[in-house]
Amino acid sequence: MTAAGPQTELRHVVLGVVLFLLPFEVNRALIEYPGQAGGFSRFVSIGLFDVALLVFVVLAFLSLGSLRSRAIGWGAWLAIGLLAATVVSLPFHGSWRGVALALRLVAAVMIALEIGTLHRGDVMRFVVAPLVVAGAVQGVLALGQAVAGGPLGIPGEPSEFEVVADTVRPAGTASHPYLLATYCLIAVSAGLLVWTRTISRWWLVPLALAAVPIGLSFSRAAVVSVLFAGVGWVIAVLRKPRLYGPPLAAVMLGIVVPALLFVPAWLERLEDSTTGSFNDATANRVELTNQAIDMIADYPLVGVGPWRYTIVAEADYPLATGDDSPVHSLPFLVTTEFGVLIGFAFLVALVALGARAARTGPLTFALFGAVMGFTLFDVVLYWYPAGLVLLGVWLGLLDRSARHPPATGAGITTDANESAAS
Repeated sequence: MTAAGPQTELRHVVLGVVLFLLPFEVNRALIEYPGQAGGFSRFVSIGLFDVALLVFVVLAFLSLGSLRSRAIGWGAWLAIGLLAATVVSLPFHGSWRGVALALRLVAAVMIALEIGTLHRGDVMRFVVAPLVVAGAVQGVLALGQAVAGGPLGIPGEPSEFEVVADTVRPAGTASHPYLLATYCLIAVSAGLLVWTRTISRWWLVPLALAAVPIGLSFSRAAVVSVLFAGVGWVIAVLRKPRLYGPPLAAVMLGIVVPALLFVPAWLERLEDSTTGSFNDATANRVELTNQAIDMIADYPLVGVGPWRYTIVAEADYPLATGDDSPVHSLPFLVTTEFGVLIGFAFLVALVALGARAARTGPLTFALFGAVMGFTLFDVVLYWYPAGLVLLGVWLGLLDRSARHPPATGAGITTDANESAAS
């Protein structure tokens, strides 16, 4: 999908526009289902980025003839598997939300295939640069919202903000702080992944700013993600401190300084984690997990249907607490919606991707780990329309990295030519 030509260049430019617009979430609901569940749980919606996304998908389909089957990486196959599961499930549990999920998974597949076969320079120009620059803009907005204690009057801002220890949990122009945090985790991890000595030190500034929403997320899942990614980052710096020390320092500065400025919010989250019942400490995750287990037991073969978890749960499995969220674990959610076999295959695929990332190099493993907190303990990469685009980006970058291993050979290494920079 990377043959030279004007159409290829246009496709890459449109991809960059999609990635830049992703956190600028201006959405319009097309279909609304009855119920109380919030967020995207009851809606079929269209967003600003969807306009560019549609153009990209059309251009990508026109180029499929040049794609060889051996160019399809594991990550793209995972996205294709989810798409196939959705299509197979629709006759059993048809809904417009399921159709919307299928269409968005088509886009995720196209993005994963495109990024997975990009040339080195194109990864930086059309993937990493848009992610980091947009992340930096969102970092400035998030910091401003935290300082102001509310919206800044920017179009696309959420109308309400959750408050933690008298501090608003900023979301920039994203629909949820966790979506923005996931976006920025992928952005900074990709920035470190492609870092070489030839990159201008001025890139350290947007790299640091793009990390700010992570420090202001007040999210324990974000902490888990940083710890996962930190394993790879630390190994990379220990191997080549002069190369990777500056960009990692910039990222950590962007995370830590805002976190310290609003440390009471983090302390409250720590207190939440250590007081009360285990269910309270985990924000009803125990109750939601038990609900998911009941649903899996009743629908073990084909699940409750794609993007139908909250609709079915609210109607047939109401919780005493009134919590109307989906189960906060992507493997559990996939199992609930598609059945035990697909859920098990999805979990095996995640483990395989992690093992491959570890073999490819520490910065590739850091990219893999950067979303683990929001995958094991949340559902950002699946439940949100923009999250599904991020899923394609993440899988595509992992495939690109594995396809171009370091020149020094297999195994953990911090060679400057690793993966997307090779």
